[in-house]
Amino acid sequence: MRSKNNKRLGIEIDPKLHCKPHHIADCEGRSANGQLLYLIRKRIRKFEAENSERKKALEDASGMCRRIFRSPAKQLVYFSTIN
Repeated sequence: MRSKNNKRLGIEIDPKLHCKPHHIADCEGRSANGQLLYLIRKRIRKFEAENSERKKALEDASGMCRRIFRSPAKQLVYFSTIN
């Protein structure tokens, strides 16, 4: 559902892969955006079911965005932003 509080996510995607969610969305009666949100939610539910001990941490983190990436020096860098 659209809300002015929703966050935007931009990704780079291979052109061949880009067509697949659109095709699946058409078959399932969703928009491409709706299809991607469905797949993300489905994967999160699966992750939470398989990692029940981490579920509380995920729920606690719902107010912040955690990003993990490798710096140019190949060190893991963690940072959080509070919404």
